[in-house]
Amino acid sequence: MDNSWHPLHTSLWVYNKLALPNMILTCLGNRVETAHSVESRPPFLDQKLADAARQSLSEKWTLKEAGKPFITQELYERRKHPYTAPIKWPCGGPLNRLMERLITKENVENLGFIDWGNTRGWLQAAFGDDADSRSFRRLVIIGSWVVLSQSFGVKRASKQHWYNGLKTCKSS
Repeated sequence: MDNSWHPLHTSLWVYNKLALPNMILTCLGNRVETAHSVESRPPFLDQKLADAARQSLSEKWTLKEAGKPFITQELYERRKHPYTAPIKWPCGGPLNRLMERLITKENVENLGFIDWGNTRGWLQAAFGDDADSRSFRRLVIIGSWVVLSQSFGVKRASKQHWYNGLKTCKSS
């Protein structure tokens, strides 16, 4: 750790020698796990071992070997990738029907703070092959508000209530 080291490398070395073993591994790692009878899977802390493991095998090698007789070569050689949930939902599908049942003109107007004109447009744009994911997310939020307001009997919001509450907050 003489002058030949880059300052970043020096900082990382000091962190690995002081904070990692004395604070992080003891407070957030093994001692906490042991106290609660939990076994975790900590990351590799040995750089040489981590490099060897990273370069030697592909991800899920054992699973791929077990399934090799049943899968194509393309699947066998494919790199691991995360699952992504669908962002487009079909018109007339169960989710579309649920949103249309929840998000009606009456329900939206009973909230008191959402414009039905915009909401109707989002209902039309959120489903189908050319669906707009932003409209879908807005509908999920509005649908949640509708369910909450109906479940808990929340009264319709009004500008007067909001304005009176604002005046009360400012004067105190």
